[in-house]
Amino acid sequence: MSRPHSVVVMPTWVGDSIMALASLKTAMLTGEVMLLGQAHILELVSGEFSHLLLPMKEKGVWSGARLLLRQKSHRGVLLPNSLSSALMALLGGLCTLTGTPRDGRGWLLARKVVPSSEHQALRYREILEGGGVTVDESPTPWVSLPPGAVEKATALLKRKGVEGIPLVAVHPGSSKPQRCWPVERFAEVCRAMGRDGWRVVILGGKGENQLASRLSESLGELVAVNVPQEGLSLAEMTALLSLCRLFVGNDSGPMHLASAVGVRVVGVFGSTSPRQTGPLLPQERKREVWSRFQCSPCRERFFQECSPIGGVAPCLHAITPQDVLEAVEELTSPPLEDP
Repeated sequence: MSRPHSVVVMPTWVGDSIMALASLKTAMLTGEVMLLGQAHILELVSGEFSHLLLPMKEKGVWSGARLLLRQKSHRGVLLPNSLSSALMALLGGLCTLTGTPRDGRGWLLARKVVPSSEHQALRYREILEGGGVTVDESPTPWVSLPPGAVEKATALLKRKGVEGIPLVAVHPGSSKPQRCWPVERFAEVCRAMGRDGWRVVILGGKGENQLASRLSESLGELVAVNVPQEGLSLAEMTALLSLCRLFVGNDSGPMHLASAVGVRVVGVFGSTSPRQTGPLLPQERKREVWSRFQCSPCRERFFQECSPIGGVAPCLHAITPQDVLEAVEELTSPPLEDP
């Protein structure tokens, strides 16, 4: 009888998922694990590993439990900290669970792991190791996109007439609006880069149309593609990102996607810390622009424990367009080769 798979219950956020995947490629290549997670996130690795994916098309405990009941695993590794993820796994037949004893669920776990690492990718790695999963030698971000995603992105750039032009991918959004550097400052950075021949690919997902439109209206003809306007899937957006030469944006999912497709990153950090959620890239391929306030990373009780400046968190207000442009200059001098 073959050894049953362990099921890894993936995080619900894109950036967290990329940080978790960074230790999972070996286990997936050997078929040691299956992944249960949001369908649009798992599509990022469906090119090579569709047979190891349990994609949830709906949210909720029963959605995941039904998928689990269709396969024969009994061991689960929970990367989310929630009680609901443990209940979903148990209802789905995973009777041996490993995870953090958070949210009052410790009594449901066979193996309790209290991670000691600072960076989130290493914390996920500790949980995976605690569940007996073979992890990669070192966390390295990666994706395996579905067939057709890169072709669609390439065709889009051709249709827009920007093939061969240096593209900078810009993400002005974040999971929490208070984490966002002001869109007007992103626009100032983009205009300065535009004078050097760059064109802009504006990244964003559901709910970020308005923010993307504000940046697009400010930049006019400098915009090559406005992703929310084009309605691209997450995998298609990632493919488009892989065709860019540089990423500039907030600490967010797209920042980690950029690291996974090998694009150089300029990440803007305010309430969060690059020591905890920085891109998994060598220093020569990234710059982390961080105001280094003593309270960062904070509990993100925005504007209860700090006073906004013009509606912006002080740690983000302190970062100037020139700070970001200097980071861009460091990563793009000498000029980058085509991707």
